[in-house]
Amino acid sequence: MKQCGCVDAFTEALKIFLQGFKCPVQRQLIRSGVRQYLHRMVVCLEEEIFPFIPVILENLLQQPDAKELHDFIPLMTQLIMKFKKTISPFLREMFCPFVQTIYRVLSIPQDEYDQVTANEKRLLQKSYFQFLACIVSNNVHEVIQDQEAANFHQVLMTIVEGACNNPDPQIQKICFGILKRLIEVWCGENGLVGFEEFVYQSVVPACILTPMKPAFDLNDAQTVIALGESAQCLKCILDKRGDEVINYLQNEYFPKLQLSPDLTQQFCQAYVMDIKSFKHFLKTFFSSLKS
Repeated sequence: MKQCGCVDAFTEALKIFLQGFKCPVQRQLIRSGVRQYLHRMVVCLEEEIFPFIPVILENLLQQPDAKELHDFIPLMTQLIMKFKKTISPFLREMFCPFVQTIYRVLSIPQDEYDQVTANEKRLLQKSYFQFLACIVSNNVHEVIQDQEAANFHQVLMTIVEGACNNPDPQIQKICFGILKRLIEVWCGENGLVGFEEFVYQSVVPACILTPMKPAFDLNDAQTVIALGESAQCLKCILDKRGDEVINYLQNEYFPKLQLSPDLTQQFCQAYVMDIKSFKHFLKTFFSSLKS
């Protein structure tokens, strides 16, 4: 793009297009057009687009609604997938205000008969987890790690909550996938200090207790896929912690659940099998416990 001399023309046009955020007339239509132009600019420009990101966010975070945030997240994922580590400084600064805005919008009370708003919130929630998945899958997880401790913990707990309690098995799958990737990065010998405690206190229970819930329908294909992702998560913990996690399950966690020694032994024996066998075992194991 620099070679053809178009960068200045595009950036000048971008300044003009961004004024559309301030237009009070036909708000959704104009903002949709601005977003389309921004998507094109991410393709056409390189680092020249970075100075505009704070401006975009500043305007977005003023009086946002669920649909607008949902529609904006694909632009963020596009930026992350293209620029990866290069965009980390910008992403690190905007991450907390952005996710806090999402939390705030999702927590706004709504009329129980307002199905349009309810659906928009469901879509936003799914997009939020897709945004986090994009961050960790593109190896810019330091964006999450570098947040203040309370915010960092809050983000982790939203992922666990999504894996455990979201009624959408596709979201559960995404959340287990995020947890698996974070375990791969942060749970090794040189991993993030204290993260293994979070794994034992929150991730292991999520993987074990979620399939036991009545709402977790093991006859549903999407739910079985989510179960498979939780199996991958457990296997990743085993890869990183080895006998430590087996001893924890045998001597601490399963006794707390009052699981019989025989079932505990069955689980731990299957745990060290290949992933295909372990997935098959888990479906049978949890189906039996729920019958």
